[in-house]
Amino acid sequence: MTEDENTAKPVIMSDAADSPNGGAVGDSPYLALKVRECNSNINVAMFVVDPEAVKKAFAVGVGNCATFSIGAAFTPDMPGPFVEEGKVCSLHEGLFPLGARLNRNNIGNMGRCAVVNFGNIDILVTEKCSASGNPQLFRHFGIQPEAYDLVDVKANTSFLAPYSKFA
Repeated sequence: MTEDENTAKPVIMSDAADSPNGGAVGDSPYLALKVRECNSNINVAMFVVDPEAVKKAFAVGVGNCATFSIGAAFTPDMPGPFVEEGKVCSLHEGLFPLGARLNRNNIGNMGRCAVVNFGNIDILVTEKCSASGNPQLFRHFGIQPEAYDLVDVKANTSFLAPYSKFA
């Protein structure tokens, strides 16, 4: 490993157009679609609001694989869904501590959620969205943003302070 690889930081993509904090739903799978279209092998972390995909992940169970259809469930003219075989890595009830100094005692609630792996793409599928600009949204569910090449954050500006520490 070279020194540059050792100190590499993830790139944060602000998916402002799909920001639940800005009034969008959070159901865009666009980044996953583009990564596949480009045959890219970069490691990607993202979340997508899709209650039906969550329901399927719970039915499939941890460690098992199935073909998932993720995203574009609420927004009619959006590209998608992302359809591919994935492996369910974990299942969660969706509560997570926000952890930031100002939010120390506050809890985020994503509804039930699951982490599904599609090779180089990890998608946290959720029933709803909370605190979309907070890295704890990923960390609490086992996705360490620092370990990825590209992290899709569905937030306008709220992600700047917490992600600037490592990205």
